[in-house]
Amino acid sequence: MRLEDLGFNPRTGFHDKRLTRLESAFVGALWIEHVGHENRVSAFDLACKVCVSVTGAEPTMTPVLEEWKRTVRRLQNHILTMHENIPVLSRPGNAGGYWIAANDEEARDFYSSFRKRGLTAVSYTHLTLPTN
Repeated sequence: MRLEDLGFNPRTGFHDKRLTRLESAFVGALWIEHVGHENRVSAFDLACKVCVSVTGAEPTMTPVLEEWKRTVRRLQNHILTMHENIPVLSRPGNAGGYWIAANDEEARDFYSSFRKRGLTAVSYTHLTLPTN
């Protein structure tokens, strides 16, 4: 993942609030079918959806899929910290996955726990998109 994939101008360091193609693929994979915790999608399935949307092909090897799963985690952190009004939520474990908040209460509960976990800024230097 490059800085440009996240909307950063590499020369100025400024962030453009418009969604990039990669960010749009991520949010778009969630927005319609995965609203509310009960409609969550696993990290594995979301990584496959985003990969297909961006590259046109499913990841074929485990290391590639693992890199796409890391990309999904980075994208969620980026969306939460740099974009407003896009409530992309997640939870680890068996009842976990990714989803868009169904309502304000669901988003508030998530953001409260997110802050308690001590969200730290993600370093966006030296990131590259996984190859298929």
